[in-house]
Amino acid sequence: MNNILKFCFMLFLGATVVSCSETDVEESTVTFLPKLTVTGASDVVLDCATTSFTDPGIKAEEGGQEIAVETSVQASYFGDNVIDSPDLYNINYSAENVDGIPGSAFRTVLIPPCNGDLVSSLEGIYTCTVARNGVIPSAAYENVEYIMVIEISPGVYQLSDAMGGWYEFGRGLGTAYGSPGMTVQANDIPANDFTFPNTVICNTFDGVVEMTDFVVDPANRQIVYTTYWEYGFEFVATMTQVDL
Repeated sequence: MNNILKFCFMLFLGATVVSCSETDVEESTVTFLPKLTVTGASDVVLDCATTSFTDPGIKAEEGGQEIAVETSVQASYFGDNVIDSPDLYNINYSAENVDGIPGSAFRTVLIPPCNGDLVSSLEGIYTCTVARNGVIPSAAYENVEYIMVIEISPGVYQLSDAMGGWYEFGRGLGTAYGSPGMTVQANDIPANDFTFPNTVICNTFDGVVEMTDFVVDPANRQIVYTTYWEYGFEFVATMTQVDL
């Protein structure tokens, strides 16, 4: 019996030794991910008369050591990627660690248009309640923030979203689903005499959007406009001018 136990023990010991001798141990390394810290506020609202912006900057570190940061700016609506005129700007900061692993941080900067009196000027920043085919499905489509109107040449105004923010804000899909670029020619604002020089395309979804009606109510600081999307949808947007 003792011999049998002794034999079994030797087999177990041998298996253990072989197992240990065949185990490869690899040396591990530590990777520090990029850490980006935005200086100042991440959401900035500037005065409407602002013509320049000094970025407070950002700090990027890898394991406590400062690393280089790349910065890019994208305007949301009116196409100028320099922060010097009315628009909502998205600043993207990016950095990579020594292993090429990226990190990023973001800041938004809003320069609102200065509010006009809705008698001699339509410029301004507005909240908006928008209906599609006569229906406002939920509070998400009421008082959305913000639709902007800028003057691009004397008497010619441009809207940040021809659909009143239905997809951008109501659905929460962002600017990639807006319809920027719609222009309105103000022939006589007090008489509500307007013409519509162009149509626009709905971003991402495609399809032509045209303006069919535009009415200004200066007493209530409101503009109500109607657009039609070629896929069979009519949008009625009631914009109310606000002071930021």
